[in-house]
Amino acid sequence: YTAIDSSGNESKCKVNITVKDLVKPTFANMPAAITKSALASCSSFVTWIEPDANDNCKIDMVTSSAKPGDLFNVGTTFVKYFAKDKSGNIAVDSFKITILDDQKPQPSAPCPSGFKDVFVDAGKCGATFKFPDFTDNCTPAKDLDITINGIKPTSDFYSYPGTYSLSLKVKDASGNENTCGAVITIKDNVTPVINKCPLDISVNATSGTCDYTITAANPLPVPTFTDACDGVITPTVSGIPANGKFPAGETIITYTAKDNSGNANICSFKVIVAGNAAPILNPATCKDIAMNLMLNKCDTSLLLPTPAAIYICTNKASEIFTDIASNTTFAADKNYTFKTGTTNILFTAKNQAGLTSTCAFKVTVNETTPPSFVNFPPDTVKVNVSGINCKAAATWIFPTATDKCSNPDSVKIKLISPIGAKSGDEFPVGQNIIIYKATDLAGNMLTKSFIIDVIDTEKPKFDACPKNSIILEISGTKIKDTDNQVVAMNTNKTCDSLIVLFKPLTAADNCDAFVLPTLTKSIFPIGSNIATWTVSDKSGNTEVCTVNLTISPLKAAKASISNAIACIGETVQLNAETITNASYNWTGPNLFTSKTQNPMVKSINPFNEGKYAVNYEIGTCKSKFDTISLKILSTPLVKADSFVVEVGSTINKNITTNDADLIKGETFKVKLTQILNHHKDKKIFVTQGYICRNARGEVDNLKRGGSDYSASLIAA
Repeated sequence: YTAIDSSGNESKCKVNITVKDLVKPTFANMPAAITKSALASCSSFVTWIEPDANDNCKIDMVTSSAKPGDLFNVGTTFVKYFAKDKSGNIAVDSFKITILDDQKPQPSAPCPSGFKDVFVDAGKCGATFKFPDFTDNCTPAKDLDITINGIKPTSDFYSYPGTYSLSLKVKDASGNENTCGAVITIKDNVTPVINKCPLDISVNATSGTCDYTITAANPLPVPTFTDACDGVITPTVSGIPANGKFPAGETIITYTAKDNSGNANICSFKVIVAGNAAPILNPATCKDIAMNLMLNKCDTSLLLPTPAAIYICTNKASEIFTDIASNTTFAADKNYTFKTGTTNILFTAKNQAGLTSTCAFKVTVNETTPPSFVNFPPDTVKVNVSGINCKAAATWIFPTATDKCSNPDSVKIKLISPIGAKSGDEFPVGQNIIIYKATDLAGNMLTKSFIIDVIDTEKPKFDACPKNSIILEISGTKIKDTDNQVVAMNTNKTCDSLIVLFKPLTAADNCDAFVLPTLTKSIFPIGSNIATWTVSDKSGNTEVCTVNLTISPLKAAKASISNAIACIGETVQLNAETITNASYNWTGPNLFTSKTQNPMVKSINPFNEGKYAVNYEIGTCKSKFDTISLKILSTPLVKADSFVVEVGSTINKNITTNDADLIKGETFKVKLTQILNHHKDKKIFVTQGYICRNARGEVDNLKRGGSDYSASLIAA
């Protein structure tokens, strides 16, 4: 504070004020209580939206005892939130999370239901029956509360006979309960037990008989039978002869014991009475056997024919064959597998008295499968010719062979064609066949071949292929043939092609002694062509020789005229270029025609004026036309004072002119003489003021008058 009096004196006083925040933070949107069921792990993940912490000044820190997404065990958990402001005021709030165990205990296998038969245990007069084990997500199996028909079970064994209605309850620590129920009937399916079944009994027949009699001193043994439920059981017996006499051979005695449940068991043994004579074999029926195997077989299954046997006193007990080498026995009515080769067989016939007779024979099985090649050269070995001898060396691996039924090393391999050939030899062009033979121990043979294909890849060569182009006219005239290759020509009827005969070309080849070039075509149309010769050897190698050949059409005959401008009554000579073997055709005005090369048009008149055309023919060919024009002039007008000067005449007039620029003061006589000397075959008409033709070849009249003869002369 500041105090000032009227004189300006002042005094000050200061007071310190401290503001304290005593207000705790507050929470907004605190989650409500959450309840969830436990998972199989007896816990559950829980998530929530976290509350907002607010303060009148400023929040310094917010913490919690758990975070959204944490795992919570079965039971109730309080999640607490703590908020602290900058002044140290602390607020605490919480919400509840409850995890419930609501899952029943579960059996490890499906529970039995309905009625079920349970068979007695072996050796016991009762059966063991168990419900499946149970597990729970929270309660250990040992802590589950299990009862059967309301009491805790002490045994799983149930006595025979009997039917039991069983109700199982299983409860966990949270009170969740599961049940199973079944009605079981204990049944006996176990046969009585044979305590001792007698062994076979062998006795000799009573002397002089073929049978044996049981006596009180020598009784048959009787087996005993016991049963877990019925005790000792007295068996029934079958097989004992009614008269007590056992015949020679084998007699089967069978004892049968059956319990009260109908389960039966039997005990059998033989009484073998030995006669006093062995079986008699027929040697003719004990003979060797031979056979051939099918292709690709190394063994066969055979049912051997049984040798004939006669049994005296006692019946047949057995008939068997024995493979002597392997000591393998097999019954006479069974197949036996025989491999290739010879197998020694022993046949044994045995009677019921145990006496035997034997005979031996051989079974020979012949293999028919030939050996097979391995590492055989490919079907075709291709080699190219090298050098001028038209041969090539070929190499290959010597083949090996194997055999399906015998040792591969026993197979013999031999080259049979060509004799003496070996890898590295030279072979001529073409396909050379190499043949090998393989033979196994059984004499089976296989031949196989491959081809050595010697290929000639070298082209024939022309001795001389023309290098310069040829130009021929359709008429058959050579225009250019530098190599002098064309021998003859002939024009076709339509005069658009030329048949050309050329000088034959020659060629040589490394393998073929004689090769002949051929021309692919001999008729060539007007224009640019290519004459092509081909030459091929026996291996199909081809070389080509080409020459550019131009067939020119007939050129136009060049026409000319002796005087393109002529006067009436004069004679004009028409001229055509000289063409060898040509026939000429002229046409012109006034129905003018001529077959002459250089015809004359005589005593011309105005009807002869116009264009004259000429062409020519050679054979059937015609050239194009060439034309010239002829101009006809009328007879000039000659006045009375005009005169004619002819060659050789004497000029006797002295005429002068004032035209100094043209004749430069010379006399007319001198100038006229010069003109006459220059045109010795002409007549000159001298007129006054008129000319016959002007410099353009046109009739004209100077219309000058006077005596300007020099102008007329110069113009003429």
